[in-house]
Amino acid sequence: MLKRISLQNFKSFGIRQDVPLAPLSVLVGANNTGKSCFLSLARFLHNALRGGALKREGGVEAVLHRPPHGNGELVVGWATEQGEYESRSSLEGDIRQLEERLVHHDLGPAWEEDGGFLRFRVKAVIQPPPSARKLFEGLRWARTLAEQGHEEMKPFEALWSPWVNSRLLRLDTAALGSDTNAIDDEWFPGPVLKDNGQGLAAVIARWDEEEREPTVDGRALRSADPRRAAEFRRFVMETIPEVRAVHARARPDGGWSLVVEQQNGQEFAGSQVSDGVLATMGFAAHVFAAPRGGVLFIEEPENHVHPLRLRALVDMFRRAVRERGCQVLLSTHSPVLLNEFRDEADCVLLFRRSAEGTRVAPLTEVPWVREELATALPGDLMQAGFFAEAP
Repeated sequence: MLKRISLQNFKSFGIRQDVPLAPLSVLVGANNTGKSCFLSLARFLHNALRGGALKREGGVEAVLHRPPHGNGELVVGWATEQGEYESRSSLEGDIRQLEERLVHHDLGPAWEEDGGFLRFRVKAVIQPPPSARKLFEGLRWARTLAEQGHEEMKPFEALWSPWVNSRLLRLDTAALGSDTNAIDDEWFPGPVLKDNGQGLAAVIARWDEEEREPTVDGRALRSADPRRAAEFRRFVMETIPEVRAVHARARPDGGWSLVVEQQNGQEFAGSQVSDGVLATMGFAAHVFAAPRGGVLFIEEPENHVHPLRLRALVDMFRRAVRERGCQVLLSTHSPVLLNEFRDEADCVLLFRRSAEGTRVAPLTEVPWVREELATALPGDLMQAGFFAEAP
């Protein structure tokens, strides 16, 4: 689980910020204060472990803060319960890796500097010198060595697994309700649910499959999960009482259609269902599809969702944290949703924009906010524009 994220000169972040994280963290603040930039780190580092993160993010200039602050370096780092990682890169010309540290609390560093080279714990494995090193290259090599079966590197997997198992959710109701074929991913068995919700019908269909002999790559057995399908449907029907059933119906071309059945027996195609129902199903599917220990970065879950259903969403997020060790980071502009955390103000992070870039602090560590919280709910302060006007 992520305990801290450190950023400097990354998008809206200028001067270094060490952001503390809880199992369930809530991001608040006015528009354009850096919440979306912070959440986008999930996509950036998920892609960094595959390679090509800068290109996928839109290029160097889309990632860097201009003008640079502090010592002028790009810093990206995080800490987990097992250890920490930090990358420092020069911003002169193309981004060039200056230093990488991957340290396990019990085992020490994953590699050592040796004459300008990186020498991993696996003997005789040497990296290019810093002058030729690309962004996050040491981290990618460490993961490659672990996947190749080098036991010395296996314990370090816990340090990068949050990003392997991360998702940045920006649901698109048109994508959620559309007919779809199965979408595969090299890191996950069976069809996957894309970040925007595309593939929902195919995922439900695969969950519904009876367990059977695996295919050559083992995917059929691993992705069939009737129990997960039942949990998903139970949540949808309890949260949206007018829904009696949710089906994934096979199409002649081998794809799947989403069908929602109401209590009166009427059936509607996914494209005919309200945005609120689709959004609720999309969040539920992502939560129940998340692997144990997965990290969900969620942007404004209140969009399209009725205020009375927000409590059910928050309760679902809490169960995922409690029962499956997942972690949830969500941003919100909803006073109703924020008031669900009235007794957990220390997990609410206030984002503010300054001349030196985004600044972040827990509500309980901002003096003028802490004083107001003694007599007012956090959602009421938000509704009164208190966070937008914070100095």
